[in-house]
Amino acid sequence: MNAGKHSVAKFASWGFRGAAFCFGIFVAINALVAWRDAGVDSNLWWIDLRVLPAPVRWISECAMAGVLVQFGLKPRFGRAFRMFGLVVTGSFALWVVRDTLVVLLLMSEGRLPAWNVPLSVFVLFCLVLLGVVIAKGDSASSSTSREGPQLLFVATGFSTGAGIFLALVPIGVMATFGRTDYRIASSQGEQNLAVVLGAGVQRDGTPSLALSDRTMTGVDLYKEGVASMLFLSGGPGPGATHETQAMRKLALDAGVPASDIFLDPEGVSTWATARNTSKYVEARTKAPSKIFAVSHGYHLPRVELAFQSYGLDVLTVPATETRPLARRHYYALREVAGFWAYWARRLIAS
Repeated sequence: MNAGKHSVAKFASWGFRGAAFCFGIFVAINALVAWRDAGVDSNLWWIDLRVLPAPVRWISECAMAGVLVQFGLKPRFGRAFRMFGLVVTGSFALWVVRDTLVVLLLMSEGRLPAWNVPLSVFVLFCLVLLGVVIAKGDSASSSTSREGPQLLFVATGFSTGAGIFLALVPIGVMATFGRTDYRIASSQGEQNLAVVLGAGVQRDGTPSLALSDRTMTGVDLYKEGVASMLFLSGGPGPGATHETQAMRKLALDAGVPASDIFLDPEGVSTWATARNTSKYVEARTKAPSKIFAVSHGYHLPRVELAFQSYGLDVLTVPATETRPLARRHYYALREVAGFWAYWARRLIAS
């Protein structure tokens, strides 16, 4: 019985190390990309260090990445690493507490919708757990054998933890960031742009439910004064009607003037929409104060990554659904792979 519990604890320990290792690589690459292209730091997904000078932010993130990678790879660590790891982990945990309080304050002031627990709370839990394990020395994995079965056991635990990390990051971001409506961040008198991403049109020209919901959410932003221009982006449909034509008709019928509607018929993908939006903004005499991106919540993390690749820090608005999409769970699961594909694509683009 005790041997069984020890095996479970050891497996969980190596799983935690696998997740920590992947997290460390994620943090390090994000910091490197932000340093190389001076763009938006994708570490904003889990911590907001923007108030710090850029060199301090990058060095801090690299220190955190080093602790995570070292913890993930070494079953034993000495006193020096334990002290350094506790200082770095503790500092980041305190900063995440700050992030959590900021989000809760914005929610209480009505500047962010109060709907559930911020992602930073889960990040804080993981950092505290990491600190506790480093402090204790993690005796469950303090001894490893070079025998084949033992190595297989360790590798299985490590890879399981890595797989859980790769799955939970996109799901966690979709469940938190993807559901947060940032239209409240708009100020009166601003000239803002709302980018609405296409979502399919039927053969007879009828917009799909998803396309209709996204377009009407963009129309709401216009009518509320949040946006002064609609950028409708999509690709060709299965019939004669283009997605952007169907979107334009919905907007016109809802009372949006044709002069405030811009069509992007080459928005055949999320990446293409981001690229075309960047070109549109660069061509304008005066850049919009803010750019709002409208899509379904499960899609918004990938939207954010695509726009970041073109140096655009957009504010996301989840589409108001008239009814849940029939295949929403399939779409969300597909976005897990899509998130990492776009994250990798951003690395290549930088």
